[in-house]
Amino acid sequence: MPVTLHPCDVPVGLPFTKKLSTPSYSAAAALGRAASRVPMFGHHAATRAAANGRRARTTLARLRKVNEQLLQATLLSQRGQRQAELMLSRQTQMLAVVAHELRNPLMTLCTTATLLPRVAADNVPRLQEIIERQAGRMSRVISDLLDVSRINTGKLRLELCDVDIADVIEDSLVSCRHAMALRTQSLRLDMPSSPGGMRGDAVRLTQILSNLLGNASKYTPAGGDIALVVQRTPDAVAFTVSDNGIGITPQALLEVFDPFVQEQHALKFNGVGLGLGLAVVRELAEAHGGSVEASSGGLGLGSRFVVTIPVRDRRL
Repeated sequence: MPVTLHPCDVPVGLPFTKKLSTPSYSAAAALGRAASRVPMFGHHAATRAAANGRRARTTLARLRKVNEQLLQATLLSQRGQRQAELMLSRQTQMLAVVAHELRNPLMTLCTTATLLPRVAADNVPRLQEIIERQAGRMSRVISDLLDVSRINTGKLRLELCDVDIADVIEDSLVSCRHAMALRTQSLRLDMPSSPGGMRGDAVRLTQILSNLLGNASKYTPAGGDIALVVQRTPDAVAFTVSDNGIGITPQALLEVFDPFVQEQHALKFNGVGLGLGLAVVRELAEAHGGSVEASSGGLGLGSRFVVTIPVRDRRL
């Protein structure tokens, strides 16, 4: 009996309308053939699932990377905001300190100028001394501000020449002896009998030592001891300024060379100044190719500053 095969059961290459003479249409054979086709469909589904899984993992990895980048950007932004707020706070404090440092000597100058025509002739020299002292104080404040401005704008220039180290020492001591005498402080100088010369800016080298000695006197109680030690090696000269003053805390040591930074216990002991002296020392030392280091045993244990300047630096 002729049987018409289902189109799915037609052998490859044979039109499905072809009549085949077979004993019967085998349902078992059809089911077997259908079963043999199922794995093929399952293979395609598994392949698509694997591809989808890979795409999902890739997308997830990209999302994680983008999320990490966003997190880092947020943290950087927050850090930048904190730094900007800190700088704004310091700038505000700096302006207040500058105004204070200039106003006080200016008021003294105005008062003294008013008294000059009214006092007896023998009192005029004393008033002149007050005027000179207050004018010098204002000059130092302005000079420090100008130095910091030059440093920040890269306009600091050294006038290099052959410098006699003994002359630098003597010039730096001249500017500090008066303040130390007023506080009855003793100064010990220890240096070779002939320290020799070096290449540098004499004015700036003197400024480095004057700032360190002035700082030591400023934060050392009356009757205290200050020392300046000069050590010469074939390659460098080391200037060490030490004192037995109020000392520096470990936390303050981390910021001691930052401009406009003054520790609270230092302000309470002596609030005069802008907190620029040590910042200027560091910049001038580095401009000479050298360095400066600070150390202290803590509060009440004094401080020690070591400036090392190469005798000859090729960069100079």
